[in-house]
Amino acid sequence: MRKRIFIVTFIFMAGLLAFTRIASAAFVASPMEFHIDVASGEENTYTFYVRNRGDETIALKVYTGDFWIQVDGKELFLDPGEVERTCATWLEVAPEELELAPDESRAIRFKIKVPAEKKGTYWGMVFVEQISKPTIKTAKKGDHQFNILSFQRVGVRIFENAPGAEKSEGKINAVNVRWDKENEFFKIGLVFENEGEILLKCKGTIEVKDMTGETVATAELQEFNSYPLAARTREIFIKETLPPGQYTALAVVDYGEEYLVAGETVFEVKGE
Repeated sequence: MRKRIFIVTFIFMAGLLAFTRIASAAFVASPMEFHIDVASGEENTYTFYVRNRGDETIALKVYTGDFWIQVDGKELFLDPGEVERTCATWLEVAPEELELAPDESRAIRFKIKVPAEKKGTYWGMVFVEQISKPTIKTAKKGDHQFNILSFQRVGVRIFENAPGAEKSEGKINAVNVRWDKENEFFKIGLVFENEGEILLKCKGTIEVKDMTGETVATAELQEFNSYPLAARTREIFIKETLPPGQYTALAVVDYGEEYLVAGETVFEVKGE
């Protein structure tokens, strides 16, 4: 007997459009990220657009929320006001509900009112979420047939930078090396701490040197955001085979200031 499985799929997109094999995006938002500079005590209004890419009329609701990047880079999506440096509670959106016919595009506006005596980076989100029931679609894998009901939500990120913050500051708190038994390579990680009030865009390198000072391996750190008054970990792996001996792992991070920050650790590769 052929089994039929009913699956409800929630698709969330934030920053980049994401697609699954079993369901494609019914609507899109553009742009999906704002970096704005509204002074303390002032306000301004901004606009993004939502377009229905599907072949059915859809109903949407618009609301604000918070997000947080944990130390390991994983995201949390929260209610407005749950993040210390939130700007979600400063936002007003219009319209709060709308319908889009196939291929129709509509403007969504958000007003930000920055309270007095604020400086540095604050952030929040405007969510656009489908509330109309989508048509059930089917997919087949082997002998199984799936019924798919897909609800979509899009998150537009808002970064507000209130002028007046002091010079940005950051440091590397730790560098560590560990052996990945499963994949048989070394992983080198660092902990970078943003000590200022401004969102930092960071990049850097990690070099491995032997005891003679010769560089035997190097890898680039992919660019990452470092949020104010918070730490982030980054990790890369070393493909090169390291002979037994002592080594130094040197991590260098460029966060946009005139000088770089660095940290290092010594580790040993033991013979079998």
